Amino acid sequence: MSYRVFLLRKALELGMERFNAYNTKENGMQVLIAFLEGNKDQTAAFQEFANENKPEDAEVSDRVFRDYEGYVIGIADYMHLIQVEQLSNGIPAILSIDRKQDRMLEKQDRSIELLDSFIKKSRFQNSTVY
Repeated sequence: MSYRVFLLRKALELGMERFNAYNTKENGMQVLIAFLEGNKDQTAAFQEFANENKPEDAEVSDRVFRDYEGYVIGIADYMHLIQVEQLSNGIPAILSIDRKQDRMLEKQDRSIELLDSFIKKSRFQNSTVY
């Protein structure tokens, strides 16, 4: 599970109505920036969760929490954004698999033709003429 989806799930569990997260690079390191809007109990619970948990394969060196006064998109809109992003990531992979499958089928067809040719030659060579 991606880190953004991991945090989104917790934000949903806490009933937050606004959430946004994205990856960026700072000083050559990958950084996840998340924005959320909720009451003090929700944000405190989210911060506690983020400090104590991470997705299984995530490498985390630090967590920083700051107040933010700007606009945060609605959590439902963010979920749609994630879905579109996942589809955008998946479509090139599917197209790549399709191209590879086409190449494999072409090779298989050539192999069958060669095998058929070999069998015909083998039958001709092994036949006895009277």
